[in-house]
Amino acid sequence: EDDTDEPWLMIYTGGTTGKPKGVVLTDRSVYWNAVNTVATWQLTEADVTLTVMPMFHTGGLNALTLPILMSGGTVVCIQSFEAERLIHTLEHERCTVVLLVPTMYHLLVQSPLFKGAAFRLIRAFISGGAPC
Repeated sequence: EDDTDEPWLMIYTGGTTGKPKGVVLTDRSVYWNAVNTVATWQLTEADVTLTVMPMFHTGGLNALTLPILMSGGTVVCIQSFEAERLIHTLEHERCTVVLLVPTMYHLLVQSPLFKGAAFRLIRAFISGGAPC
């Protein structure tokens, strides 16, 4: 029996309002979101990302984690956001694609370590989660 259109998981998203709300996703919708993200962002098994966003939120799970895993790439999970630790992890883990929310980018560039950081392997800094 084909159950790809049955509810598979519930995640939280701010959508267009910025106010978090639960959204039920099907296996099919999660799969095709990942397929389209892999194709659009040209993700491969060579890609490495880190995630600091919660897995119950679309930014943590659906936006980049699942697509990277689908492409055969590597996901490095860190428990909490600290700008200096993030900079060290991006360099040490040789990250190639980064997804953060605007507040995190703001704190990142204010870190004293930012100017000296060598993000040579990062080919894309992606931002999401800003209210419209």
